[in-house]
Amino acid sequence: MVRDIVLDLETLGVVPGCAIMSIGAVVVDLHMQCPKGSLDCITDEFYAVVNKQSCLDAGLWIEPATLGYWNNKPEAEKDILGQIICPSISEPLLDCLSDLRSFIRKDDIVWSNGANFDQPILAVAFEKVGLEMPWKYYNGLCYRTVRRLKNDREKIAVPHHALEDAKIQAVRLHKLLKDT
Repeated sequence: MVRDIVLDLETLGVVPGCAIMSIGAVVVDLHMQCPKGSLDCITDEFYAVVNKQSCLDAGLWIEPATLGYWNNKPEAEKDILGQIICPSISEPLLDCLSDLRSFIRKDDIVWSNGANFDQPILAVAFEKVGLEMPWKYYNGLCYRTVRRLKNDREKIAVPHHALEDAKIQAVRLHKLLKDT
């Protein structure tokens, strides 16, 4: 059975090859009836906090401007930054990507907020650690495009937490596609 996965990353850069701080993904049932704003359409979830040093060891890098962006955030939003710096809370990049490969099936449809962000960044990370992408390249879809086509300008309420952002995007995607 093909599933729809909504994926979100928090990173230390904005281009493929940058270090990944965290990965959030949820399985969303786009066919079920779900009350507006309800998380009932989410049937499974994945979350991993990636160890910064393991990203650097794999050949990923940190973009100074993005690090500055994170450092200028309020303390509550910098929580994830603190997690990646603390090796006891985070996991090595290879382990996180191996676990993500176990979560996503080859035929799953993978949605992310921007065709040029999450998926290309993950593609480089998978290559750097010697793993194949878990989904077929042509099953990568853009949530941002759906939002633009539906003229959806609603702001995300909980910014910069990969799992929470994935959940919010999944619920919005469910609503936007049900409104057609």
